[in-house]
Amino acid sequence: MTDREEGLVVIGNPLDSPNRPGVSTLLDGDPDNNFLERALAFNPDGLLTGAVNITLAGHYAYVLAPRGLFVVDLDNPLQPRIVATVGEPHLRQPRAVAIQFRYAFVTDAEG
Repeated sequence: MTDREEGLVVIGNPLDSPNRPGVSTLLDGDPDNNFLERALAFNPDGLLTGAVNITLAGHYAYVLAPRGLFVVDLDNPLQPRIVATVGEPHLRQPRAVAIQFRYAFVTDAEG
């Protein structure tokens, strides 16, 4: 998930959790165990401050923040890393991103 102050927040239960590990507890049909723990916050150098949107595709998170689009590699979710950035002048105040095949479609303040 994203947070305007903390950037990317990774959630998921550890292996030793009383609930099922990861986020699979949301998939078992039992609403009484839908509890997730916060694993970490990721916001290197404040780049993701103001995050407004996130889309996942494969093991990548596409995060939009006032500074642009950030592609975050989540292959190891507890050690995320930014692998690509698109910002000004190509994107101004990005609002939403959708992924289809190998393309990212982004809307910003200019359309």
